[in-house]
Amino acid sequence: MTLDRKFDPFSDSATLPCREVFTSRVIDAPLTRVYQAFSDPHQLAQWWGPKGFTCTFQEFDLRPGGKWQYILRSPDGLNHNTECMFLDVVPETLVIIRHESSPQFQLGITFENQGRQTIVCSSQAFNSIAEYQQAGNFAFQSNEESLERLAYFLNG
Repeated sequence: MTLDRKFDPFSDSATLPCREVFTSRVIDAPLTRVYQAFSDPHQLAQWWGPKGFTCTFQEFDLRPGGKWQYILRSPDGLNHNTECMFLDVVPETLVIIRHESSPQFQLGITFENQGRQTIVCSSQAFNSIAEYQQAGNFAFQSNEESLERLAYFLNG
């Protein structure tokens, strides 16, 4: 998974079919505080997911091999049962998640210290081009909204 390059995931590229969504945001909070908002399930449940969605966690075991199970409830009342596994966790640096529910993808999140601010980057690689084509636009918007919710959660 590539976490250090930026590109337009929705460009019309005839030579390289894309199946990755990349999002980044500068959060106006120190690294320790931003990572805590992700690593503490009580805080994470308050901002994870697209605008208007709510999260209920059944399991959150933030360690390599640990499970993350939650229900993401949409504004129209639909429940999306989600099962994930943490593949790698480097506190305050990197978290890699395998999304085992459909659509399947791997999500890498990096945290970079910038003094009083933190750069949060996510790279979401779908298992197939078909899954990317089905979910890519929604995923990009959802990731943007989730980072917006994180910024609002930390700064009001």
